[in-house]
Amino acid sequence: MNPAIQTTPEQWQLMINLNLSSAFLMAHAVLPVMLQNGTGKLIFVSSRSASQPAANMAAYAASKSGLDTMVQVLAEETRKQGINVNAVAPSLINTPTNRESMPNANHDDWVQPQSIAAVIQFLASEAARDVHGAVIPIIGRT
Repeated sequence: MNPAIQTTPEQWQLMINLNLSSAFLMAHAVLPVMLQNGTGKLIFVSSRSASQPAANMAAYAASKSGLDTMVQVLAEETRKQGINVNAVAPSLINTPTNRESMPNANHDDWVQPQSIAAVIQFLASEAARDVHGAVIPIIGRT
């Protein structure tokens, strides 16, 4: 990641494609079937960086912020048709790659993958039928 002024247009576009355009294209592909069936759940993975950006993360934070806005718009457009659109927004996730890149950090404080899975499982369940447009932060103990 670079300071915003050092981010190339190619790096910017890569983040937009990875984190925003791909989500839009997936929603665009599945929503017609969900609307026809009158039911469906779209659950996206955002990031804490969308609402609490850090230096050197302009492209990433902007792409995730755009995703959060898209989640809220899609939720407003589809909730009366029986479709739930939500997202989870984890902070630093305890993965092998992240541990390797930050070996001196306290990995126990990071978000555990199973914590993310539990929130996604809830959002996918009938218990979350009244949850629309939520971007749920999952921040561990950081």
